[in-house]
Amino acid sequence: MYFKSILATGILLASGQIAFSASLLPVRDDDQCRRAQLHGCTGSDFTGNCEDTDLGYTGICYRTSGIFRDGLVSVRSEYPTGTVLFTNQDCTGDPLWVDTEGQSNIKETQYQSYVGIFIPEYS
Repeated sequence: MYFKSILATGILLASGQIAFSASLLPVRDDDQCRRAQLHGCTGSDFTGNCEDTDLGYTGICYRTSGIFRDGLVSVRSEYPTGTVLFTNQDCTGDPLWVDTEGQSNIKETQYQSYVGIFIPEYS
Protein backbone atom coordinates (compact mmCIF):
# COMPACT_ATOMS: atom_id res chain seq x y z
CA MET A 1 0.00 0.00 0.00
CA TYR A 2 2.80 2.41 0.92
CA PHE A 3 4.65 1.55 -2.31
CA LYS A 4 1.56 2.28 -4.41
CA SER A 5 1.05 5.70 -2.82
CA ILE A 6 4.69 6.67 -3.43
CA LEU A 7 4.41 5.53 -7.03
CA ALA A 8 1.15 7.44 -7.57
CA THR A 9 2.57 10.58 -5.95
CA GLY A 10 5.71 10.34 -8.08
CA ILE A 11 3.65 9.98 -11.25
CA LEU A 12 1.50 12.98 -10.34
CA LEU A 13 4.54 15.10 -9.59
CA ALA A 14 6.27 14.01 -12.80
CA SER A 15 3.19 14.67 -14.92
CA GLY A 16 2.79 18.13 -13.36
CA GLN A 17 6.43 18.88 -14.10
CA ILE A 18 6.03 17.81 -17.73
CA ALA A 19 2.86 19.89 -18.17
CA PHE A 20 4.59 22.93 -16.66
CA SER A 21 7.66 22.51 -18.89
CA ALA A 22 5.53 22.12 -22.01
CA SER A 23 3.62 25.32 -21.21
CA LEU A 24 6.88 27.32 -21.34
CA LEU A 25 7.45 26.47 -25.01
CA PRO A 26 6.12 28.96 -27.56
CA VAL A 27 2.87 27.95 -29.26
CA ARG A 28 3.00 27.82 -33.06
CA ASP A 29 0.21 27.50 -35.60
CA ASP A 30 2.26 25.23 -37.87
CA ASP A 31 4.39 22.18 -37.32
CA GLN A 32 7.68 23.68 -38.58
CA CYS A 33 9.28 23.07 -35.19
CA ARG A 34 8.66 19.31 -35.51
CA ARG A 35 9.89 18.74 -39.06
CA ALA A 36 13.11 16.98 -39.99
CA GLN A 37 14.60 16.83 -43.48
CA LEU A 38 18.13 16.74 -44.85
CA HIS A 39 19.66 18.12 -48.05
CA GLY A 40 22.81 16.27 -49.12
CA CYS A 41 25.24 16.44 -52.04
CA THR A 42 28.04 14.31 -53.48
CA GLY A 43 30.41 17.30 -53.77
CA SER A 44 31.89 19.61 -51.16
CA ASP A 45 30.14 22.93 -50.49
CA PHE A 46 26.80 21.52 -51.70
CA THR A 47 27.84 20.81 -55.29
CA GLY A 48 27.47 17.72 -57.45
CA ASN A 49 24.43 15.43 -57.35
CA CYS A 50 22.07 16.56 -54.56
CA GLU A 51 19.08 14.89 -52.89
CA ASP A 52 16.65 15.58 -50.07
CA THR A 53 15.44 12.98 -47.60
CA ASP A 54 11.71 12.44 -47.23
CA LEU A 55 10.02 14.88 -44.88
CA GLY A 56 10.05 13.45 -41.37
CA TYR A 57 9.46 14.56 -37.82
CA THR A 58 11.70 15.10 -34.82
CA GLY A 59 12.26 12.30 -32.36
CA ILE A 60 11.87 9.50 -34.90
CA CYS A 61 14.78 7.44 -36.22
CA TYR A 62 14.76 7.22 -40.04
CA ARG A 63 16.98 5.10 -42.25
CA THR A 64 18.80 6.90 -45.02
CA SER A 65 19.00 5.92 -48.67
CA GLY A 66 20.62 7.05 -51.91
CA ILE A 67 23.62 9.36 -51.64
CA PHE A 68 23.22 9.55 -47.85
CA ARG A 69 24.47 5.96 -47.66
CA ASP A 70 26.96 6.09 -50.50
CA GLY A 71 28.80 9.23 -51.49
CA LEU A 72 27.54 11.95 -49.13
CA VAL A 73 30.08 14.76 -48.90
CA SER A 74 28.06 17.81 -47.79
CA VAL A 75 24.80 17.91 -45.82
CA ARG A 76 22.51 20.39 -44.06
CA SER A 77 19.19 20.41 -42.24
CA GLU A 78 16.31 21.91 -44.21
CA TYR A 79 14.55 22.99 -40.99
CA PRO A 80 15.90 24.82 -37.92
CA THR A 81 15.19 21.79 -35.74
CA GLY A 82 18.61 20.31 -36.51
CA THR A 83 19.41 16.68 -37.20
CA VAL A 84 21.88 14.07 -36.02
CA LEU A 85 23.17 11.55 -38.58
CA PHE A 86 24.41 8.15 -37.36
CA THR A 87 26.64 5.50 -38.93
CA ASN A 88 24.37 2.60 -37.85
CA GLN A 89 20.80 1.87 -39.03
CA ASP A 90 19.23 2.22 -35.57
CA CYS A 91 20.40 5.78 -34.78
CA THR A 92 23.50 4.58 -32.96
CA GLY A 93 27.17 4.72 -33.83
CA ASP A 94 29.25 7.76 -34.67
CA PRO A 95 27.02 10.88 -34.64
CA LEU A 96 27.23 14.00 -36.80
CA TRP A 97 25.28 17.11 -35.76
CA VAL A 98 23.80 18.97 -38.73
CA ASP A 99 22.08 22.36 -38.63
CA THR A 100 20.87 24.70 -41.39
CA GLU A 101 24.44 25.88 -42.10
CA GLY A 102 25.44 22.27 -42.61
CA GLN A 103 28.68 20.39 -42.97
CA SER A 104 30.42 21.18 -46.26
CA ASN A 105 32.97 18.35 -46.41
CA ILE A 106 32.38 15.15 -44.41
CA LYS A 107 34.62 12.94 -46.58
CA GLU A 108 32.07 10.41 -47.82
CA THR A 109 31.15 8.85 -44.48
CA GLN A 110 28.24 6.44 -44.86
CA TYR A 111 25.42 7.55 -42.58
CA GLN A 112 22.67 4.95 -42.34
CA SER A 113 20.12 6.72 -40.12
CA TYR A 114 19.15 10.12 -38.73
CA VAL A 115 16.88 11.71 -36.14
CA GLY A 116 15.60 15.29 -36.03
CA ILE A 117 16.15 17.15 -32.77
CA PHE A 118 13.76 19.83 -31.47
CA ILE A 119 15.65 22.74 -29.92
CA PRO A 120 13.26 25.50 -28.74
CA GLU A 121 15.72 28.40 -29.04
CA TYR A 122 16.30 27.66 -32.75
CA SER A 123 12.66 27.15 -33.69
